[in-house]
This record gives sequence, C-alpha cells and structure tokens, in this order.
Amino acid sequence: MCGIVGLMLRRPLEEADLRASRAGIAALRHRGPDDAGEWADRDSGVVFGHARLAVIDPSPASRQPFVRDGWALAYNGELYNFRELREELAAQGVRCSTTGDTEVVLEAWRRWGPEALERFDGMMAFALFDGRRVHLVTDPFGEKPLYLAETPEGVHVSSEPGPLAARLGLPKRLSAEETTAYLCLGFVPPPGTGYAGLERLGPGMHVVIERGALVSRRRYWRAPEPLWGRGPVRPLPERTLDRIADALVASLRRRVYADVPLGIFLSAGVDSALVAALAVRELKLRPLALTVAFPDGRDESARAAAIARHLETPHEIVDSRAERFRASGASVLALYGELNDNLTAASVHQIASAAVSRMTVALCGMGGDELFYGYGRYQVLYRMRAALALPAALRQALGGMVRGPLARSGTLRTASALLGAGDAARVLAVKHGRTAPWLRTQPGFETMAQRWFPDSRQPLMVAARQFDLDCTMPGSYIPAMERGSMRASLEVRTPFLSRALLETVSAEDQRAFAAFGQKSVLRRLLARYVPSRLTEFPKSGFMYPPARLLADGPQRPPRPPGVDPASARAVWARRSEHGWQLIAVRLAILEAFVTGAMPEKSDARDLAEPVLAN
Repeated sequence: MCGIVGLMLRRPLEEADLRASRAGIAALRHRGPDDAGEWADRDSGVVFGHARLAVIDPSPASRQPFVRDGWALAYNGELYNFRELREELAAQGVRCSTTGDTEVVLEAWRRWGPEALERFDGMMAFALFDGRRVHLVTDPFGEKPLYLAETPEGVHVSSEPGPLAARLGLPKRLSAEETTAYLCLGFVPPPGTGYAGLERLGPGMHVVIERGALVSRRRYWRAPEPLWGRGPVRPLPERTLDRIADALVASLRRRVYADVPLGIFLSAGVDSALVAALAVRELKLRPLALTVAFPDGRDESARAAAIARHLETPHEIVDSRAERFRASGASVLALYGELNDNLTAASVHQIASAAVSRMTVALCGMGGDELFYGYGRYQVLYRMRAALALPAALRQALGGMVRGPLARSGTLRTASALLGAGDAARVLAVKHGRTAPWLRTQPGFETMAQRWFPDSRQPLMVAARQFDLDCTMPGSYIPAMERGSMRASLEVRTPFLSRALLETVSAEDQRAFAAFGQKSVLRRLLARYVPSRLTEFPKSGFMYPPARLLADGPQRPPRPPGVDPASARAVWARRSEHGWQLIAVRLAILEAFVTGAMPEKSDARDLAEPVLAN
C-alpha cells in the first residue's frame, strides 16, 4: 500500500520536473513511510515516484519504482493472487527473483499485456511504462485512487488530488450540475473532482499515455448482469449458501496474507462480524479486533466486544470521546483533498491511528451492503416494485394521493417521493426522502439525474445497487475508509470486494436477497458461527456523528457559491432534523472547499489523539 506520482511529458525531462516529482512524493509520505524511490527516462519524458508502505516482501528487493529491462512500474495496492500467478508464470518459463507481488504485476504484464487484468484479483492503481507507452490502471471496484491532469505539456498523475492541485495551481470550479450532484450524493461523481482540469479515474479503468498525450481509455471490467427470477421467490437453499460462503472464504484467504501484523475493524453489524467469524472459524486465525466507541447514542462497542468474546479473538475499543477529537469541514477536506461529506473518514482515521502500533493491515466488512442488498433503500424498492413499474403518469398520480396530509409517516412520505419523482430521479428520492423536493429545485438537477440514472430495463432495486457499485461505493464509502486509514499509514482490505464473489451472487435470483428481510442471506451465513442475539441490533458502524460536526462548526448558515443563499438558510434552519442534517453538513463542507478554508497542506493530525479503552 503506497503512494505514487507520475509525469508523462511531451518533451524530455528537466531538473524542475524531477523536483516536482519529489515534492509530490514528499506530500504522500503518509501513504508510504517505509521507503521512497524515483525512476526517470529523461528522453521519453517519463518519471515515476513512489512512497512505500511495505506489506508483502518488505525487503529492498521489492522497492519501487520496480524496473526491469527498460520497463518500470509504480504500483499502489495488493495483488492478492500473486502467488498463484507467480506459479503460472514459472510454468511458462518466467522466473521471479522476489517474494512480493510487485514483480508479479510487472512480469504478468510483460507476458500477457492488458489481458493480465483479467487474471488479477486485487486492489490496485498503477502506472506502468513498457518502453514506449505508459499504462494507467485502476482496480475493478475502485479501491485504490488515481488522479489525472492533462496539460499542454503532458499528463500528471497522483494517488491523491492535493499534490496535483497544488503543483499545477488548479482552480476550484464546479458546474451547476456538479454542485447539485454533490448536494445529492455527498461527492462529485467521477471524473469530476471539484478542480478544473483534474479527474479521478473510475473503477476498472485502463488508460494509455503515449508521448505525453492520452491516446485511449477503456473500462476493462463491469459487474455482471444479475439474474432476476420469475414466479414465486424462494429462499436460497443451503447448497447455494455454501457456494457463496466458499467464494467469500476464498477471497478472505487471499486477503489475510501479509508479511506484517494483521487485524480487523469490528462493528456490531453483520458484515464485519462475518469476516471476523470466517477468519477465526475457517482460517483458524485470531486477529486483534478494534471498535470505535461513540457517545450520542451510537456506541455499539459493547456489542462488538460480545461478538469478539464469542469468537475468542482479542478486542480493544477506541474511545472517540477524547477531548481533542473534533472534525470540521476543513479537517474532513484535509483527509480527502477534494469534496466529500463522508465523515466516516474521521472515525477511520482515529481508529487507524490507534491500530497502527499493533498492525499494518486491517480487514473490514465494507462491500457487504452493496453485494448483498443490505441497505434499507433496497428493501423499499423491492416492496414497491409493482407500483414503481407502472407507467409514469399513473405512478405520479398515485404519488399525489399519498401526498400532503396523508403522508404523515416516514413510510408514506418515502412512497410519495418515490411515486411522484420522474424516472431518472427515483433512486435519489428513496435515498433522501423528505429532502428530495428541496434537491429537485437545485440547478441542473434533471440533467444530473438523467446522466446518472438513465432509463433502465432493470428492476429499480437492481439499478440502484448497480449505481452504488459503480459510483457511490468508489465515490464515498471506499474513499472514507482508504483516506482515513492511509493518513495513518494503515492498509485496509475488503474481502467482500471480490469479482468471483460478485459473480457468484449475481448468478442467483436477486429477489431472494431482499424478499426475506434485510441482509437475510448474510445473517443466515453468520448464524452458522455467531448467535443471532449478538447481531440483531441496528448497525451504526464507524460513522462520525454529523450533529457533532455541526455543533462544533460555525453557527451561521453556510454561503457556498452556486447555492441560492435563501435556499441554504432554509436548510440550516432545519439542520437538527433527520435528513436535513446531512444536507447541512454538505453545505458546510462545500463552503469550506470553495472558499479556501481547507488547509494548504493536507494535514489531519489534529483530528485524533486516540484513546484506547479496554
């Protein structure tokens, strides 16, 4: 797990270019405190820089950039199946001289070219020079970030946006559509970043640079089309659960391999508890489990401790009530370097800061909600599937019948919002409920909704989950975990984010994952190892309480450019109410971003002084 920078220019390199590369790596040393390296081909105009967090083969033999026979690789991430691929390469006469995965990535590409991407199981972003062209690659789920800026002199890349934005002097600039997308989603969908001229590569991308110019880009992998059954829906049989469990265990077995200490982030929810249970019961490991404790009625540390005791694995609690632990719009932006409202990054940073003295790698349960339809909105979309499939005019008429005085309950308000929304806006309606009408008044809403939620023949539950896999997870949930942990130099691995596991799930009737209760399939798997009484509570996870950020921040209404002041004041006046609180946080962070309140140097040290509670 590392940080990379790269310059691919239309001219030979100069000393100033090398200094710029070194400055970029210096800004990313939190991602790789163990080593730093540089490689340059002056005549080709290419330089790679690398900051290393040594996890597999920490010896100097695997230091980066990794160079062989005129090829060079700057690589961030982990190739989980590198041992199998090394054996396959050996059978074809390719001998690897190291025990790490970096060399395998390079040799696999030399042997198979871009077809190697079909063989890789990993989280990664890398830049590879083959003597003529540079290949930029991101992993299928977007777990590892890569940012790109194309300028008249060439192409610049970095693992984080801050070094590029600062070096190139990129202005902060959002279109009306991007501003509204951020207010709806909490992030700017890729390729947007909020900076003019800077893009974030989406999941599963392969970009080719030649002589400093971007010559091609493609998405090399997409999630398979899931099966939607016909006739009566039935629970998945036990043999199908066995296949799913086997795929998850296979993914986990690859992801626990490391040459450094490994632990797990444990909440009281189903996903991380299942990962912990499989690690202990199936792989016979006893990883140290860490849980973050919150005040404000969100503390689930006692329940997580009970799960750990049942599994007989060590457990520690990180107490978020430390006096100095305060997040603000500026400090959250310092973690991300770009617009993102996911306050989980602050919590992850604190728990990672406590964990790093005990482990270098942590497992987590992220991805279980997306693969197994775990969010409540999927349940709503499934229950309303018949009404949502009606023609738009009839559906909207039904929405009007439950609007106004009749829509007193949250369920009826959600139904009204869903039925009354246009085709493209229905997923946003179920995500936001009572705030959806306010969001629809923002400039560019319809254009944005149509771009990200085009008409689809898929059932809306499946379309919503596909959007979460393609956009929400790599745009919000993954960056929160990745930035918060990497700021503390800790690597986090996600066993649920496996192509083989997703393909296994997609081959089954998707209705069966929603028809029998939220996370019913995962709960059935977990019940094989942990009594249901320990996990039958609502999950709150590692989310930093948004009310605390609002209470600690400025008490005046935010005034971000691009948002009508009266509209912002209306949100602020209701910021204590459910739903509106989230929009208020987004407005506060948006103002901090566009007005320059973010610190010049991305420094989140003030976010956390971790306290361990036994």
